[in-house]
Amino acid sequence: MKPKMSIPFRSALRWGLMLALACIPALTRAEWWNTNMEVAGQLASPGSSQKIITAGDRAYILARTSQENYIGILNIGDPLNPRVEGLYFPDAILIRDMVVSGTTLVYAEEMKISLVDVKDPTNPQLIGSILIQNAYFAHLAASGSNILAASNQGLGVIDISDPKNPSYKIVDNFPCAYLAVANQKLCVGGGAIRVYDLADEAHPQFLTSYPLISTQWMISVGSKIYAIAQTSFTFSYNLYVIDTSNLPDADEVSSYNLMWNIGSGLAAIGQHAFIGGKQIYALDTSNPLAPDCLRGSFVPADYAYDMKAVGPYLYVAASTRGLIILKYTGPDQDVSVLSPKAGDRWEAGNKERISWKTNLGTAGTSVRFELWRGETKACDLGSDSNPKGAGSAKVALPKSLTPGDDYVLRAISASNPALWAQSPKFSIKK
Repeated sequence: MKPKMSIPFRSALRWGLMLALACIPALTRAEWWNTNMEVAGQLASPGSSQKIITAGDRAYILARTSQENYIGILNIGDPLNPRVEGLYFPDAILIRDMVVSGTTLVYAEEMKISLVDVKDPTNPQLIGSILIQNAYFAHLAASGSNILAASNQGLGVIDISDPKNPSYKIVDNFPCAYLAVANQKLCVGGGAIRVYDLADEAHPQFLTSYPLISTQWMISVGSKIYAIAQTSFTFSYNLYVIDTSNLPDADEVSSYNLMWNIGSGLAAIGQHAFIGGKQIYALDTSNPLAPDCLRGSFVPADYAYDMKAVGPYLYVAASTRGLIILKYTGPDQDVSVLSPKAGDRWEAGNKERISWKTNLGTAGTSVRFELWRGETKACDLGSDSNPKGAGSAKVALPKSLTPGDDYVLRAISASNPALWAQSPKFSIKK
């Protein structure tokens, strides 16, 4: 039986985490290794942060103390200032993975799946669970009212349409360890990458496979699969980017040798893939023939166990350093806001100038503008376009804007809204 956390300790943990915003000290080692990547924000968390998932304006971070696991529920409406909305303490020794479907958080132990209602993040409640004998779960993915589960038994489907009474069935007995879902396609990693059609979410249909010896991590972005894997029985790992848009044929887009780092986390923003571990690397995946693909690196002063992309930012579960928010600052950023700059002063009712730049290969030639204050969008400010991917436009500010010194301007790619950037904070006066 695992030791239970005392009420005083749990209360101290809860309030300690709530008050820990921006309290992590500056990174202290190997800062000279940090190239084209910078810290944009931080959030302390007691124990060791192991995993992070995101869903809309929420993030869920799994951490472990010496006494117990806990899941921090964060509001990331203001991506650089995440705030803790609630904590959940699962009755579990080891959590293998977690995923969110609507307002239901699902987490997997080795042989058990549990469902938690997080509609009210301040008071998450366990609502259902299911025990599967001899099923050692490794990874979960959400698809409609179903949760897809990878285990030693194969690919399973968990029906959570009735969250108090979830059901489970095996749909393919191919043992697997990683899952990635995008565009009604499911990619399953293990001894090979297998691709399934999810037109019928409860009955995935096998389409094709890509031969890999061992998959260590896998995500999907659009029609592409990013996988850290081996293709031969060696100690060398590669990053593979596979295009599934021409299924049933799965065409390899690019392959990059990772001899320096097996990787313990994977994320992608635009044309860049980010690989975690003792050091985080940024790789340019736009040209499979380019050997000089390394574009940036960052030493997190601990271990980067997991990462998720949130707009232009990288949310990193960095063990004892809690949550670190990184921004890629290389010259090939997808979208850049050149003005307004930090400390600029705009006037409500006036016309003000915005300068912007895009990576033509990923973000196109047009952007739209949004004015934000904290977690709230204040207003839309029109759009601009330039065939060279760099422009300057005057926009009219509403007279009704409330004065403040905490506004930011977002420039969002018109062709790919997942790619955006925001300015530093500036002021608006009457």
